[in-house]
Amino acid sequence: MAASDWDHELFKVVQQKNRELTDSLEAISRMVDTRSYEKRELEDLLSKLRDLLELHFEIEERGSYLAELVGSEPRYESQVEVLLAEHRALLEELEKLRLLVRSGVESTALSIRSEDDFHKFVSRLLNHEHVERQLLQRAFSDDIGTGD
Repeated sequence: MAASDWDHELFKVVQQKNRELTDSLEAISRMVDTRSYEKRELEDLLSKLRDLLELHFEIEERGSYLAELVGSEPRYESQVEVLLAEHRALLEELEKLRLLVRSGVESTALSIRSEDDFHKFVSRLLNHEHVERQLLQRAFSDDIGTGD
């Protein structure tokens, strides 16, 4: 298989997994916003989200654009290290939320806490992804230059 075929296949997989990740975030958001769920159902969706996010981060970290960026542009290494540390922190935060839902007593208080914690998590995740895109755009624009 040619490198371009591999890149195309990887791109298709990444697109599909990103759609699944977005769908999962939206489903959980609707669920916690309406507070119409059973603990087990929410815990299962949080577990699925964790697995999707773990794969998303793994694709970014192993032989993908973050690794390539540091390989070709060492000046971005410290910024990439911060992003990689955030991967671990975001996964830990999501796991703490899943454990909270699992161990908590089904109540209005648990629902409110779950909703609040989930939305804080989503906000941090979206900010992380935004910073990551900005770094890649900056590196790409630096790489192609701004003129002759």
